[in-house]
Amino acid sequence: MPTIVAADMFQQPFNNQMVESLTIAAGSDLALIVFVGDANTTELSYDGVDLTLVGHTPSTANVDTSVYQMINPPVGTANLLYNSSNAFAEAVLAVYTLSGVDQTTPVRELKGTGDTNMTIPRVTATTSVSGDLLLDAYVLTHSGGTATKGAAQTEDPPQYAKEVDELYGWSNKTASTNDSMEWSQTGGSQHVHTVAVIAPAVSGTIVSATLGATSIVGLDATIIEGTNVTITTEPLANNTGTLLASVGSIIADVYDIPTGDLVVRKTGLTSGVDAVVSFTDALLITATEYDVEIIIGSDIGIQRITTS
Repeated sequence: MPTIVAADMFQQPFNNQMVESLTIAAGSDLALIVFVGDANTTELSYDGVDLTLVGHTPSTANVDTSVYQMINPPVGTANLLYNSSNAFAEAVLAVYTLSGVDQTTPVRELKGTGDTNMTIPRVTATTSVSGDLLLDAYVLTHSGGTATKGAAQTEDPPQYAKEVDELYGWSNKTASTNDSMEWSQTGGSQHVHTVAVIAPAVSGTIVSATLGATSIVGLDATIIEGTNVTITTEPLANNTGTLLASVGSIIADVYDIPTGDLVVRKTGLTSGVDAVVSFTDALLITATEYDVEIIIGSDIGIQRITTS
């Protein structure tokens, strides 16, 4: 399960560059996730290596929020460098060091809403699964307004009010299936709410895999018992009956039936010439019933499989 190792907030008024010392402690399956409150970012790097832009929530009120990531950042102390094209940016950064994070796709989903004047709770729903970590940023042009996180959320780092009339808040919580994050405000004006769904690290080694794309029909699977359980689908086809052979970037999520918890996520699978996928993992055990979700692009096929 993803764990917050450290949560830091950095800001530098009216300057287009920020250099901050950041220490990353040793841990397994590390990731650096940064929420940036500025519409004019030109560079964000740690230890001389650029972070990758995950996505951006725009706003006509100039309270944009961008999310950046770095997978497996180097352990130790180095500079976090931020540059903006706006010499009076007063950028605000919330920087999370996380452990136990998926090393292929740390941010499972990014959702954002903005520019709505609301004094009732602002709820942003996700397609999270149990065991994900939800991180969010809530920014509003406050004019003396206030922002309050949802009751189930932990606020970290603390809120920050910019001199140029903006209020920033950040929170987190462990997700359940299709969970949401919520803030309410009093006073203020336009806002931006951005939620990042952080996926847990997966274990085990992919032995082989095959699957296909677009719509999936006739999904079936069998269990072969051995040192570890192997899950094997029948040939996959799209909605016109064409076999989905040699298709890459496939994900298989395996869920425990009684609890609905994610047991393991297998990523980077590629279908064979026979359009069949097989995979195994040390966490899969015999005489156990699982729900298996196959994800290819944005299309999903679901099939319950049971060991013999």
